[in-house]
Amino acid sequence: MASAYDRQFLTELNEEWQQRYGSDQMILAGWSARWSCFTGAVDLDDLLAGRRRDDAVLAALLRLDRDGDPDAGRVILQAVLPAIVRMAGRDAHAELADYVSQLWCRIRTYPLERRPTKIANNLELDTLKSVCQERPRSPLTPTEPDELDDILTSRQRLPHDDRPDVPRVLSLAVAHGWIDDYTKTVLHTVYADGLSGRDAAERHNTSVDLIRWRCSRAVKTLARHATVLAECA
Repeated sequence: MASAYDRQFLTELNEEWQQRYGSDQMILAGWSARWSCFTGAVDLDDLLAGRRRDDAVLAALLRLDRDGDPDAGRVILQAVLPAIVRMAGRDAHAELADYVSQLWCRIRTYPLERRPTKIANNLELDTLKSVCQERPRSPLTPTEPDELDDILTSRQRLPHDDRPDVPRVLSLAVAHGWIDDYTKTVLHTVYADGLSGRDAAERHNTSVDLIRWRCSRAVKTLARHATVLAECA
């Protein structure tokens, strides 16, 4: 049975989807101009209702994500989420947030050329393997405000005046397509404004868990590009 933590986390994920993605037609229209597999769907909810596990759709989304589209990965996550929720519900040792974080990593590193079919199944199994390999694990915790500085300075503590300009770093990350504008806003709240997870959640009308998850996911993404960001910051 899912924990209260998992239920709340799932509620927040679904609410984020409905508020920012589900009925969006503009995103889908842009994709349909490039990929015929998206045509015929009214909005993103309609797309997932009929083609949640369609290899052509998932492959196109993976390519869009690889090209830096800020929304494609989130659609894949929502497509695979029901199976991930079932896995987490049967796992007494990991939280749903652990599964979602691993799924995001599997989306970003999926070897599409080598595994072009059964993409949804592969993502689910890869996520399960990754979660199992990382046990024991603790629940997701807030990312400390100075962690972004540490990543961009190769984990070396620097005097305050020598630390990277966080707003500039976040703007560069958006320009490169590594994070989206909403994530930039959340990260700015935590890393530039210095708000706690609870205060940031209140500002953005979301939960502390989603703030923690988004920060954790984004910092891991930025860490992969730390050299470029540090040089430009």
